[in-house]
Amino acid sequence: MPGDAVRLRAPWDIVEAYDIGIIEGRVGQRSERAFVCFNARAFRGPASRQQPDEIVCCSGGPAPQLVLSKLQATGETIDVPAWRWRDGIPGAGRGEDYTIEVPVWDWLPKGATPAAPPPLRRFDPIPTGQATHRGDSPLGHQPRQVQRDLCGETIAANFGRSCVAYRRTAQQLQDCRDGKPGTGLPYEYLIYAPRSAGTSWTAFPDRAGLGAWLDAFGLTIDHEPEPGDQFTVQLPNDDSGWQQLSVR
Repeated sequence: MPGDAVRLRAPWDIVEAYDIGIIEGRVGQRSERAFVCFNARAFRGPASRQQPDEIVCCSGGPAPQLVLSKLQATGETIDVPAWRWRDGIPGAGRGEDYTIEVPVWDWLPKGATPAAPPPLRRFDPIPTGQATHRGDSPLGHQPRQVQRDLCGETIAANFGRSCVAYRRTAQQLQDCRDGKPGTGLPYEYLIYAPRSAGTSWTAFPDRAGLGAWLDAFGLTIDHEPEPGDQFTVQLPNDDSGWQQLSVR
Protein backbone atom coordinates (compact mmCIF):
# COMPACT_ATOMS: atom_id res chain seq x y z
CA MET A 1 0.00 0.00 0.00
CA PRO A 2 2.83 2.53 0.59
CA GLY A 3 3.27 4.47 -2.65
CA ASP A 4 -0.40 4.06 -3.58
CA ALA A 5 -2.62 7.10 -4.23
CA VAL A 6 -5.43 8.29 -1.93
CA ARG A 7 -8.25 10.33 -3.45
CA LEU A 8 -10.02 12.72 -1.08
CA ARG A 9 -13.82 12.47 -1.41
CA ALA A 10 -14.66 15.77 0.34
CA PRO A 11 -12.83 19.04 1.13
CA TRP A 12 -10.52 18.76 4.14
CA ASP A 13 -8.12 21.31 5.65
CA ILE A 14 -6.60 23.17 2.64
CA VAL A 15 -7.10 20.15 0.36
CA GLU A 16 -9.78 20.24 -2.31
CA ALA A 17 -12.14 17.34 -2.91
CA TYR A 18 -10.66 14.73 -5.26
CA ASP A 19 -7.07 15.88 -4.75
CA ILE A 20 -4.59 13.02 -4.64
CA GLY A 21 -2.36 12.08 -1.70
CA ILE A 22 0.45 9.52 -1.49
CA ILE A 23 0.78 6.84 1.21
CA GLU A 24 4.20 6.99 2.88
CA GLY A 25 6.18 4.00 4.13
CA ARG A 26 8.16 1.03 2.88
CA VAL A 27 6.82 -0.47 -0.37
CA GLY A 28 5.44 -3.97 0.17
CA GLN A 29 5.13 -3.55 3.93
CA ARG A 30 1.65 -3.17 5.38
CA SER A 31 0.91 -1.34 8.61
CA GLU A 32 -2.22 -0.35 10.51
CA ARG A 33 -1.64 3.38 10.03
CA ALA A 34 0.40 5.56 7.70
CA PHE A 35 0.86 9.20 6.81
CA VAL A 36 -0.86 10.22 3.59
CA CYS A 37 0.73 13.33 2.07
CA PHE A 38 -1.37 15.59 -0.11
CA ASN A 39 0.19 18.13 -2.46
CA ALA A 40 3.12 15.74 -2.39
CA ARG A 41 6.58 15.80 -3.87
CA ALA A 42 7.25 12.08 -3.44
CA PHE A 43 10.56 10.25 -3.18
CA ARG A 44 10.12 6.59 -4.13
CA GLY A 45 13.18 4.41 -4.32
CA PRO A 46 16.05 2.95 -2.26
CA ALA A 47 17.46 5.33 0.36
CA SER A 48 20.96 4.18 -0.64
CA ARG A 49 22.80 1.22 -2.19
CA GLN A 50 23.22 -0.18 1.32
CA GLN A 51 19.45 -0.12 1.86
CA PRO A 52 17.84 -1.57 -1.30
CA ASP A 53 14.27 -1.57 0.04
CA GLU A 54 12.03 0.90 -1.78
CA ILE A 55 10.73 3.64 0.53
CA VAL A 56 8.18 6.40 -0.07
CA CYS A 57 8.86 9.72 1.68
CA CYS A 58 7.03 12.93 0.76
CA SER A 59 7.35 16.65 1.22
CA GLY A 60 4.26 18.79 0.85
CA GLY A 61 1.22 18.51 3.06
CA PRO A 62 -0.95 18.42 4.95
CA ALA A 63 -0.21 14.80 5.79
CA PRO A 64 -2.81 13.18 8.07
CA GLN A 65 -2.13 9.81 9.65
CA LEU A 66 -4.89 7.47 8.52
CA VAL A 67 -6.09 3.98 9.44
CA LEU A 68 -5.43 2.19 6.16
CA SER A 69 -8.19 -0.38 6.62
CA LYS A 70 -10.73 2.47 6.43
CA LEU A 71 -9.66 3.40 2.88
CA GLN A 72 -11.90 2.10 0.11
CA ALA A 73 -10.39 0.32 -2.88
CA THR A 74 -11.57 1.77 -6.22
CA GLY A 75 -10.05 -0.60 -8.78
CA GLU A 76 -8.66 2.49 -10.56
CA THR A 77 -5.07 3.47 -11.17
CA ILE A 78 -3.31 6.78 -11.75
CA ASP A 79 0.12 7.83 -13.00
CA VAL A 80 1.87 9.83 -10.29
CA PRO A 81 5.19 11.70 -10.44
CA ALA A 82 8.01 10.65 -8.14
CA TRP A 83 11.76 11.02 -7.85
CA ARG A 84 14.64 8.78 -6.76
CA TRP A 85 18.42 8.77 -6.46
CA ARG A 86 20.08 7.90 -9.78
CA ASP A 87 21.67 4.44 -9.46
CA GLY A 88 20.65 4.45 -5.79
CA ILE A 89 23.45 6.85 -4.84
CA PRO A 90 22.38 9.92 -2.78
CA GLY A 91 23.98 13.24 -3.57
CA ALA A 92 23.55 16.74 -4.96
CA GLY A 93 22.30 16.67 -8.54
CA ARG A 94 21.62 12.92 -8.45
CA GLY A 95 17.83 13.10 -8.19
CA GLU A 96 15.85 11.88 -11.22
CA ASP A 97 12.13 12.30 -11.91
CA TYR A 98 9.86 9.57 -13.24
CA THR A 99 6.20 8.53 -13.20
CA ILE A 100 4.67 5.31 -11.95
CA GLU A 101 1.17 3.81 -12.21
CA VAL A 102 -0.33 3.05 -8.77
CA PRO A 103 -3.70 1.94 -7.34
CA VAL A 104 -6.18 4.58 -6.13
CA TRP A 105 -7.93 4.37 -2.74
CA ASP A 106 -10.75 6.66 -1.62
CA TRP A 107 -10.82 8.49 1.73
CA LEU A 108 -13.92 10.20 3.11
CA PRO A 109 -13.11 12.14 6.32
CA LYS A 110 -15.34 11.28 9.27
CA GLY A 111 -18.61 13.20 9.18
CA ALA A 112 -17.98 14.64 5.70
CA THR A 113 -20.45 14.53 2.82
CA PRO A 114 -18.98 13.20 -0.43
CA ALA A 115 -18.51 15.83 -3.13
CA ALA A 116 -19.79 15.24 -6.66
CA PRO A 117 -17.07 13.31 -8.48
CA PRO A 118 -15.18 15.02 -11.30
CA PRO A 119 -13.07 12.95 -13.70
CA LEU A 120 -10.04 11.37 -12.04
CA ARG A 121 -7.64 14.27 -11.48
CA ARG A 122 -4.30 14.03 -13.24
CA PHE A 123 -1.10 15.70 -12.19
CA ASP A 124 0.14 18.51 -14.40
CA PRO A 125 3.88 18.01 -14.11
CA ILE A 126 6.43 20.77 -14.46
CA PRO A 127 8.36 20.17 -17.71
CA THR A 128 11.63 18.29 -17.36
CA GLY A 129 14.51 20.64 -16.63
CA GLN A 130 12.27 23.35 -15.15
CA ALA A 131 11.46 24.15 -11.53
CA THR A 132 9.19 26.36 -9.46
CA HIS A 133 10.87 29.61 -8.36
CA ARG A 134 10.09 32.58 -6.16
CA GLY A 135 12.33 35.34 -7.40
CA ASP A 136 15.68 33.76 -8.25
CA SER A 137 15.34 30.96 -5.70
CA PRO A 138 14.42 27.50 -7.03
CA LEU A 139 12.01 25.78 -4.68
CA GLY A 140 12.92 22.14 -5.05
CA HIS A 141 10.28 20.97 -2.60
CA GLN A 142 7.38 22.58 -4.42
CA PRO A 143 5.06 19.80 -5.62
CA ARG A 144 5.36 19.44 -9.37
CA GLN A 145 2.13 21.27 -10.24
CA VAL A 146 2.17 24.46 -12.26
CA GLN A 147 -1.13 26.09 -11.35
CA ARG A 148 -0.93 26.43 -7.54
CA ASP A 149 1.62 27.52 -4.97
CA LEU A 150 0.76 24.89 -2.39
CA CYS A 151 3.49 25.85 0.06
CA GLY A 152 2.28 29.44 -0.10
CA GLU A 153 -1.29 28.33 0.54
CA THR A 154 -0.20 26.57 3.73
CA ILE A 155 1.69 29.66 4.89
CA ALA A 156 -1.27 31.92 4.07
CA ALA A 157 -3.58 29.67 6.11
CA ASN A 158 -1.22 30.13 9.06
CA PHE A 159 -0.12 33.78 8.82
CA GLY A 160 1.49 34.93 12.07
CA ARG A 161 2.02 31.42 13.41
CA SER A 162 5.31 29.59 13.85
CA CYS A 163 6.49 26.05 13.25
CA VAL A 164 9.07 23.76 14.81
CA ALA A 165 12.23 22.80 12.89
CA TYR A 166 15.29 20.65 13.56
CA ARG A 167 18.87 20.43 12.28
CA ARG A 168 20.23 16.88 12.11
CA THR A 169 23.66 15.95 13.40
CA ALA A 170 26.43 14.56 11.19
CA GLN A 171 25.83 11.08 12.66
CA GLN A 172 22.11 11.25 11.93
CA LEU A 173 22.84 12.25 8.33
CA GLN A 174 25.28 9.36 7.97
CA ASP A 175 22.67 6.97 9.35
CA CYS A 176 20.30 8.22 6.63
CA ARG A 177 22.93 7.65 3.92
CA ASP A 178 23.55 4.17 5.29
CA GLY A 179 19.83 3.43 5.02
CA LYS A 180 19.26 2.60 8.66
CA PRO A 181 15.57 1.81 9.36
CA GLY A 182 13.43 4.77 10.37
CA THR A 183 15.94 7.43 9.33
CA GLY A 184 14.47 8.63 6.00
CA LEU A 185 16.31 10.71 3.42
CA PRO A 186 19.54 12.62 4.23
CA TYR A 187 18.05 16.11 4.67
CA GLU A 188 19.87 18.24 7.22
CA TYR A 189 17.03 20.67 8.02
CA LEU A 190 13.58 19.27 8.86
CA ILE A 191 10.53 21.57 9.00
CA TYR A 192 7.33 20.48 10.74
CA ALA A 193 3.83 21.66 9.92
CA PRO A 194 2.29 24.71 11.61
CA ARG A 195 -0.06 23.64 14.42
CA SER A 196 1.20 20.03 14.08
CA ALA A 197 4.76 19.59 15.35
CA GLY A 198 4.59 15.83 14.73
CA THR A 199 3.81 16.18 11.01
CA SER A 200 6.62 16.66 8.50
CA TRP A 201 6.10 19.60 6.15
CA THR A 202 9.27 20.05 4.14
CA ALA A 203 13.04 19.50 4.42
CA PHE A 204 16.28 20.81 2.95
CA PRO A 205 19.65 19.15 2.32
CA ASP A 206 21.72 22.16 3.40
CA ARG A 207 21.65 25.74 4.72
CA ALA A 208 21.52 27.20 1.20
CA GLY A 209 18.28 25.37 0.46
CA LEU A 210 16.75 26.45 3.75
CA GLY A 211 17.84 30.03 3.11
CA ALA A 212 16.27 30.09 -0.35
CA TRP A 213 12.96 28.98 1.15
CA LEU A 214 13.14 31.56 3.97
CA ASP A 215 13.88 34.35 1.48
CA ALA A 216 11.17 33.23 -0.95
CA PHE A 217 8.35 33.59 1.59
CA GLY A 218 9.72 36.25 3.95
CA LEU A 219 10.23 33.75 6.77
CA THR A 220 12.58 34.16 9.73
CA ILE A 221 14.18 31.80 12.27
CA ASP A 222 14.66 32.47 15.97
CA HIS A 223 18.38 31.55 15.92
CA GLU A 224 21.00 29.94 13.71
CA PRO A 225 20.87 26.28 14.78
CA GLU A 226 23.84 24.10 15.58
CA PRO A 227 23.69 20.38 14.66
CA GLY A 228 21.13 18.71 16.94
CA ASP A 229 19.30 21.97 17.68
CA GLN A 230 15.56 22.53 17.53
CA PHE A 231 14.62 25.96 16.25
CA THR A 232 11.53 27.94 15.29
CA VAL A 233 10.45 29.26 11.89
CA GLN A 234 8.26 32.35 12.13
CA LEU A 235 5.65 32.73 9.40
CA PRO A 236 4.88 36.27 8.16
CA ASN A 237 1.67 38.17 8.88
CA ASP A 238 0.93 38.65 5.17
CA ASP A 239 2.38 37.97 1.71
CA SER A 240 3.90 41.42 1.15
CA GLY A 241 7.43 40.02 1.50
CA TRP A 242 6.97 37.08 -0.86
CA GLN A 243 9.05 36.93 -4.02
CA GLN A 244 7.36 36.47 -7.40
CA LEU A 245 6.30 32.94 -8.36
CA SER A 246 7.35 31.49 -11.70
CA VAL A 247 8.10 28.18 -13.39
CA ARG A 248 11.14 28.17 -15.65
